[in-house]
Amino acid sequence: MQKVLAPNILNAWYYFIHVCLAGFGTYLFLRNLRFSGTASFLSGIAYMFTGAMVSLIYAGHDGKIIVSSLLPWLLLFIDRSIVSDAWKKWLLWSLCSALVIGLALLSPHVQMTYYLLIVGFFYALARLYSRYKNGLPLKKVLSSGLIRGAIILVFGFSLYAVQAIPLNHYLEFSPRGQDKGYQFATSYSMPPEEIVNIVWPEFSGMIDKNSEQGPTHWYWGRRDLKLHTEFLGVIPFLLAMLGLLYSRRKKLKIFFLCLGGFALIVAFGGFTPLYYLIYYLIPGMAKFRSPAMIFNVFSFATVVLMAMGIQALMNGEYKEKISNGLLIILGIVLLFGTIFSAAKDGMTSMLSAFAAKGWGAQALWQSFPEMARGFWMAYAFLAAGAILTVLLARKRLTFKWWSIMIALLIFLELWRVDAKFIKIVAGPEEYFAKDEVVRTLEKDDSIYRTWPLQVHQQGNYLSLFGVQTVGGEHPNPLKRYSEFVGTDSKRLLPDFHNLFQAPAFLNILNVKYLLMQQPVNHPSFVLADSCYNGRVKIFKNQTVLPRAWIVGRYENIAQGSGILERMKQPDFDPSKSVILEENLADFIPSENVAGQVIIDSYQPNRVLMTAESDKPGILVFSDNHYPAWQAFVDGVPAKVFRANYTFRAVPIPEGKHRVEFKYHSKYFILGLTISIISAIIILSGIIVLAIIGRRK
Repeated sequence: MQKVLAPNILNAWYYFIHVCLAGFGTYLFLRNLRFSGTASFLSGIAYMFTGAMVSLIYAGHDGKIIVSSLLPWLLLFIDRSIVSDAWKKWLLWSLCSALVIGLALLSPHVQMTYYLLIVGFFYALARLYSRYKNGLPLKKVLSSGLIRGAIILVFGFSLYAVQAIPLNHYLEFSPRGQDKGYQFATSYSMPPEEIVNIVWPEFSGMIDKNSEQGPTHWYWGRRDLKLHTEFLGVIPFLLAMLGLLYSRRKKLKIFFLCLGGFALIVAFGGFTPLYYLIYYLIPGMAKFRSPAMIFNVFSFATVVLMAMGIQALMNGEYKEKISNGLLIILGIVLLFGTIFSAAKDGMTSMLSAFAAKGWGAQALWQSFPEMARGFWMAYAFLAAGAILTVLLARKRLTFKWWSIMIALLIFLELWRVDAKFIKIVAGPEEYFAKDEVVRTLEKDDSIYRTWPLQVHQQGNYLSLFGVQTVGGEHPNPLKRYSEFVGTDSKRLLPDFHNLFQAPAFLNILNVKYLLMQQPVNHPSFVLADSCYNGRVKIFKNQTVLPRAWIVGRYENIAQGSGILERMKQPDFDPSKSVILEENLADFIPSENVAGQVIIDSYQPNRVLMTAESDKPGILVFSDNHYPAWQAFVDGVPAKVFRANYTFRAVPIPEGKHRVEFKYHSKYFILGLTISIISAIIILSGIIVLAIIGRRK
């Protein structure tokens, strides 16, 4: 596809299509539930523009958008599969369900897909129970549910095999995917008071995309970081409340009310004791953190209730006193807003009890004017929506014109918030242009790592130009590497305190440059260059080791923290010795080995070197050890040893040799084969069954 469209254009279209898929899927799902075209259309508009769908696409939000867009499609296909009796039909819809699950898994947001599967499971159970209550024998209900469920899951997960099988193997070496305890699992929970954001997004501080202080400087709540909004819109919420009050579809109402309640309990996470039940009773919950991610399910449940509200208005299923009730609500909200806007000191003092410790109270005070403006914007939309509904209820407005004006209001209300998450920037030639730091570092064409301590600390800007950094570019780094640099095994946030405490770690890691704005007081580092009129300083490590070198002896230390402790000791010289976790058979250590390693080619999956030594030695390569890496010395396979806790080493004879490291994963090959076969079966099955169904 990148040959047809530039990646930046393709990326924009990719998310635009998913937003449209969310709206269209919601429309079809609601039509399938026999809602009118107007109710389905308005609800589709509401879902596609909620905060769950139009959000930032970095920090993992891209996968959230993709999975959220697939939610209505999965429920639609599951519904069609369960209600179909002819095998050709239920098989068709089961394969469609499997395709949705496979695409969600490949997104590849596993946690969001986990929530998607839970919702699909609940919905399937409800539909099967409904069929049983409608007279279908229990035995047939159970057998059909099990067979269709097995087909959906088997094919859905087999489509994901290309990622799942290598990932399952990788998790053994990763800090993620492990049960790290209740505190970890409830990190980034949604504070309950932030439920107000569904109608008043500025309440806890909206994102400010143009701020030089950072996009979240208005946020004052109890999360460490927030880059999204829970906004649903005051008009969709009002219509959802009308659906709860007046809709006569009790079973559907109860299901989506319970589904929304469940999603809220999960999203609140550690802020309520109810999460203990979910944490211990639902398999898999303990593997994830940030339970607030499930909020898209609450958004979707609200949108379905909104469709019930519109349908109730359309069918005249409301009571006459609805007009008085709406006018009373407008009056109460107006009074609250007046008091709130006039009493900044009192309100901020009261809300500070819910502010983040330390910085929250100050952020709350600064964001109060924006909060007040947001309230009145929300009130204006509430008043417009309520007045239109009052006019409809009093027969002063036809349903057709009410629908047109409500659709316009819903779009305008949601878009005013969505626009804050869309930032149009210059093309990649300008936006990703090389800055002075990159141009300066490019003067050194050797292979090395840089530690961007005070410049380019976040993001992967430097990696765009091949500048390797200690943070790497992998969102799920190896556990051994994380422990080497100093990251706490209970946390996933970067922490490089080992590099601060032990210069040997910097040398082993091939850290040649530090990017700083302040002076460095260390004898190993000298000022090599500067950029931006001296504001950015580039310090060079005088004692850095090359990416690959040869040593003559080794120490055998069993796996564990003892290796890291030994490497911190001043008598450990990594230029002469390496720490291995097993003995080298027939290797004769030498105190002094003269040799060098030249890297001839450095590619992500293949590294070629020329190594020369006057005695048998051990080639140490400061790239991470992983079982899929193979080594060849003069074309002959050689064992790759884990060295210096997380790196690689290969023994070499004396003389000149060609050393090759090659990445070959049998797990990836197996997964790719299964995924291709699964994709062929699913797609061909859907096409053939659809053609057969159309002919009949």
